[in-house]
Amino acid sequence: MPIDLYDNAEDLVKGRGKPSWGQLIAWTCTTRQQDVINEVLTLTEPAPGLVPRGQNRRGTASTQITARFTLDEHGTFTRTRELAHAAAETAEHPVEGPVTATLVVIAALQVATTRT
Repeated sequence: MPIDLYDNAEDLVKGRGKPSWGQLIAWTCTTRQQDVINEVLTLTEPAPGLVPRGQNRRGTASTQITARFTLDEHGTFTRTRELAHAAAETAEHPVEGPVTATLVVIAALQVATTRT
C-alpha cells in the first residue's frame, strides 16, 4: 500500500479499542461498499499519456500490511471485490484483468480515511 495511505490509516487501527486492519477494511466494505467500488473504478482509470507496464513500470515506496479477516468479513470483502470487478468490466474504460484484492484493500482504506 502507498506509504501516505498507510500513514493516514494507521491512526484508525493503532491503539486500544481500535479495529484491526482486516476489520477496518471489512467494515468499510460493509458500510460504504459503493464508495469502495467507486474508488476501485477511480484507481483503475487509465492515466493520461503513455504509462509503462509490467517490469518497466516505475517502482514506488510502499508498506505491506496483513489484513486478517473472519469468515464473515472475508465474505463481505470477496463480494465487494466481485462487484468492483463487474463494475470495472462495464466502466467507460474497462480494466484488463481481474480487480485484485490489493486494489480493493487500497480502495477500502482510501474510503475509510476520507472523512466526509
